[in-house]
Amino acid sequence: MKKITSYILNGQGLGMKFLAGLSVLMALIFAIVIRVQGAAYVPYAQEIADQMLPVKVVNGQIVEPLNTFKMAQIRIEGRDTLLPQGVYVTRTNIYTVNRNQVKVIKIEGDNYIPKGDYTDVFKSWLNWSAVIGGIAGIVILFVLYLILTMFYALCTQVIAKLARRDMAFDSRMRLSAVVLTAAYILFIPLGWLGVSSTLLFLAVMLGALIWFVVKYVPTGKTAAAKAEVW
Repeated sequence: MKKITSYILNGQGLGMKFLAGLSVLMALIFAIVIRVQGAAYVPYAQEIADQMLPVKVVNGQIVEPLNTFKMAQIRIEGRDTLLPQGVYVTRTNIYTVNRNQVKVIKIEGDNYIPKGDYTDVFKSWLNWSAVIGGIAGIVILFVLYLILTMFYALCTQVIAKLARRDMAFDSRMRLSAVVLTAAYILFIPLGWLGVSSTLLFLAVMLGALIWFVVKYVPTGKTAAAKAEVW
């Protein structure tokens, strides 16, 4: 605890290493969830492929199957499921329907997709999706956490004024980064245990922790205090 408070009050930097570490951790969890949960849907993807293939495209038009209407129907948890929101294919276009949004993709070139076992292909796509999602997640989460840290640093300034204390901007940033990281790490095991938490609860908890540090931890540098570089 002394090292943490010494780092917050007398350290260097703005707590970016905490945010980077938290981003990597959360992105890794996200990638694992994609990989583990997505594996359960590979058989369903293969089932759709069995119903829709083969498909042959010549000069941007589907020529096989021709004059045929196909609707993919899959069984999930013992129920036959039709997907009104999904992908629709005509001879020349592919339509993706998501709620009230429709996107049109024009079919181009020549291609032939035979009927077969594409389980390994779907697994490979899933693996790459997890990797790409994890890498993108690191960047996106870091930016998000940085914005939240700056917001809570601003809140810390207000709390410090109410508590009649004084904290420099870099100290407030380090405090916000540490508190934000600790809160998220705490909520991860709670979520696994089935304990749900709302954004309001998270905000209140962060505010309470910041108030405690600002109110009860000395904010002035002492001669004996040594700067902790993290």
